[in-house]
Amino acid sequence: MIHEQALMAVTGKLALAGSHSGEVLKSPGQLTKHYAPKARLMVLKWQDERDLNFQLSTLNPQLAIRHVIAHTHIPSQTGFSGVSVIPHDAEAFARALYAELHRCDELGAELIIVEAPPETSEWQAIADRLKRASSG
Repeated sequence: MIHEQALMAVTGKLALAGSHSGEVLKSPGQLTKHYAPKARLMVLKWQDERDLNFQLSTLNPQLAIRHVIAHTHIPSQTGFSGVSVIPHDAEAFARALYAELHRCDELGAELIIVEAPPETSEWQAIADRLKRASSG
């Protein structure tokens, strides 16, 4: 991954935008909506398993097959169809994310809960991918 600060250091400016015109895109990552799993995807921030379960109860998802993808606050398997742990490292997380989303689809997940990434520059691209994967 190339972080925003690295581009700014070299170019002195930065233009980030998805294409809304009719031009041909050179990368799927330029699309407003990128890969989205078949399952509903939610990005949540939780402190511990109790907090995660509380948030899910307030959202009242009636989806039985729920899978969690976490990197820092790892819940137990209880109440979930599966829990995947991806390293708390932005580059490793980025490499593993889509494989995990595809695996959740293969397992028939109805809801995928992804632990929100930290709000730092090295996680910015991942936050963008998750936002686009959870849209629509």
